[in-house]
Amino acid sequence: MRILYIEDNELNRVVFAALLAKVADVVCVSSGSEALELLVNAQFDIVVIDLNLNDPEIDGFEVMRTLTQNGFKKQNSTRFYALTAYAHENWEKKCMDAGFDHYFTKPVDPSEILEKDNELK
Repeated sequence: MRILYIEDNELNRVVFAALLAKVADVVCVSSGSEALELLVNAQFDIVVIDLNLNDPEIDGFEVMRTLTQNGFKKQNSTRFYALTAYAHENWEKKCMDAGFDHYFTKPVDPSEILEKDNELK
């Protein structure tokens, strides 16, 4: 299983990758721009996107909008999961409307993401 984790916080990236190292090949990037470039050339089973990226050009919602608009989401079996520290009801609806397959609030145990992914396959 290949997972792309888009997160601007370095410590969060290191911990996430370490926790999943035995069960998945985890690739971590710190920006939405980096992620979009990578997704053009590489296949992932799961993409986990922090919605509040510290990227002035593109946040997590914009990454998802771009992937939806260019047809990537329809052409691939990749599952997309939103991740944020905000636990408001309207955020979940906003995530689903944007095209995410599920929404998680921080802190999240990466095993929860894998469990949800098994349900959604």
